[in-house]
Amino acid sequence: MTVRKPGRSQADLFDAAPRPAPAQELRIAPQGAAPLGKEQQTFNRLVRKVEILREKLAEWAAFEPQHHRRVTEDLMPVLKQLGAARRETILTLARILEGKAAGGRPGKVEQRNLVHHLLELARAQLEDDPQDEQIIALHDQYADIGFAEDQELDRELARGMAEQMFGVELEEHELGGSVEEAMAAAAAKARQAAEAEAEAARARRAAGSKARTRATDKAAASEQAAKEASQSVREVFRKLASALHPDRAGDEVERARRHELMQRVNHAYDEGDLLTLLTLQLETEQIDAAHLARVSTARLGHYNKVLREQVRELEQELGGITGHFARLTGQSPAVVTPAAVQQSLNREIVELKRDIKALKAHHVMLQEPAQRKRWLQQYARDLREEERLDGLLDAFLDAPDAFVDMDFDPFRGPRSAPKRGRKRRR
Repeated sequence: MTVRKPGRSQADLFDAAPRPAPAQELRIAPQGAAPLGKEQQTFNRLVRKVEILREKLAEWAAFEPQHHRRVTEDLMPVLKQLGAARRETILTLARILEGKAAGGRPGKVEQRNLVHHLLELARAQLEDDPQDEQIIALHDQYADIGFAEDQELDRELARGMAEQMFGVELEEHELGGSVEEAMAAAAAKARQAAEAEAEAARARRAAGSKARTRATDKAAASEQAAKEASQSVREVFRKLASALHPDRAGDEVERARRHELMQRVNHAYDEGDLLTLLTLQLETEQIDAAHLARVSTARLGHYNKVLREQVRELEQELGGITGHFARLTGQSPAVVTPAAVQQSLNREIVELKRDIKALKAHHVMLQEPAQRKRWLQQYARDLREEERLDGLLDAFLDAPDAFVDMDFDPFRGPRSAPKRGRKRRR
């Protein structure tokens, strides 16, 4: 642990922009040959953990406004361009189906494929802008099921999937607008039910007098430990408040600086932030390496209890931030970083620009009858292949055992046995 050099002026404590002591200055160092005790080691570990979590939170706090600005200035305009290009293509498909484009009215087979393509694009457009009345009207004109009814069916499907997976029933207001939101609501509800059941089980176990006594003793011990931990924090606060109170200032400049420091002290105390309070004690030379090494095991235990709570709160705060960005990148909240989010956003913008370019070229191609005809032929083949693979998947899901003993190609289906007949003459 670093100790301030003797003879340093006390006035230096009130620099206009005091810098917090780094975590290593609060580390308890071995005194002589004796190793650190368990509570001392725990104190060092918790102090370092709080510092690491704060560094990560500071990194995300600096990153969030930058990311928001990039989303607003770089991503949203590209998404708007994609929506405009897709919308224009949908309207062109509608004109082709009405016979108002070059090449006249298409034949029945072409119409069927054009309708499929129009609905494909319309559904994608309505996911981004579900209030576009013109696209809704076109969707409902060609779809078997209207957009509003389709949305309701999706909600019911999401409800069924979520309820079956988590074993709970969702109310209408809990469904949200997507399968993901329904799943999240069902998971939260299942977790609450499990916690309530666990609490009820604990209450049942405590019904007997012996169990009730143990529970009461445990609660009392926990309450006493919390009280002692709170008292330890309060004692640190009182020492700081006594040393830094503005009324002890010799002039107005010193009073203002003391006032600023006291604001930090008050904020840390209100937040139960023991690490900052101890750091301020270190800054004001109220504690040093020898003091920390002499702190009793019981007092360190109280400090550690407060620090554990700080760690828990900081982890929850960090988890809320990283969980949000993890969903954007597809990474785990435990490993996602601002750099990874930035790279993911860069890739998304590049891919979207590529999609816009391809969609615009596709739009031009659709307006040329010969090219449109060739594309529709390939589109029809792709649809048939997609339907065939979907059929194979459904068959496998319905009866997977039927495929075990079969010579089965997952891309082509069951292989036919070779036809038997006369050998080919050489």
